[in-house]
Amino acid sequence: MVASRVHAVARAGFVNGSLYEKARPDFPREALVHLIPPSLSRSSRVLDVGSGTGKFTSLLAPHFDSLVAVEPSESMRTEFKARHPSITCVDGTAEHLPFPDASQDAIYLAQTFHWCANAAALHDMSRVLTSNGFLGLIWNLEDDRTSWVRNLRAIYEQFDVVAPQYRTGQWELAFRSNEHAFEYPLQHIRLERLVPVDTTDHVWLRVLSKSYIHSQPQDVIDSVKAEVDAILDTATFQRDGSGRILYPYVTDMYWTHKK
Repeated sequence: MVASRVHAVARAGFVNGSLYEKARPDFPREALVHLIPPSLSRSSRVLDVGSGTGKFTSLLAPHFDSLVAVEPSESMRTEFKARHPSITCVDGTAEHLPFPDASQDAIYLAQTFHWCANAAALHDMSRVLTSNGFLGLIWNLEDDRTSWVRNLRAIYEQFDVVAPQYRTGQWELAFRSNEHAFEYPLQHIRLERLVPVDTTDHVWLRVLSKSYIHSQPQDVIDSVKAEVDAILDTATFQRDGSGRILYPYVTDMYWTHKK
């Protein structure tokens, strides 16, 4: 068990795999145009590190015969195995990958690398990758150019005081400080999209699924929900033809190769 090596906020906030699976958006298929380079093939050996419930793993699965998920949270692994019984999911972290040297052709981290943006993770990923092995990173982020999303983020992000986050950009310092491990700067592209959700209840679940909200005392969670509900009650939503709320997101992708 490697959970003790996981950030305390992640340990406390990601204990409910079913909530994460229900609340978090899927990743766009278009991402694979950028994140599966010509050097990879169906026979390539691939890891999805910090796989969670398998949202990105399921996108990769049709393209690789040798795909293994790595996830330190027992709850997430349980949810993963229930949803993807044909894909191996093992306990581990980016800093301690249970694989031999030069055994993998590609490593992916979806919604994950900000939790392990350190020299130890880069060293161990470099260790298990083959020469010129591929490293792909991807994040979904709520698009605050839309007013109701911006107002929601102002409410819940005030509780994010200790956990590392993608949006701060601090994660990239790990690559800058360890340029001997991977090519730097990283390649980057952003996709903009609208994700349909059925009701405002789903929007609240998205907020609750954030590690730094889910780990709060219940009275704080109740207070945040009241503020969120007040915004959603008066928000003007863009909707699809079925009347579903269109939740604005950006998806950022970065990639590099082992030196």
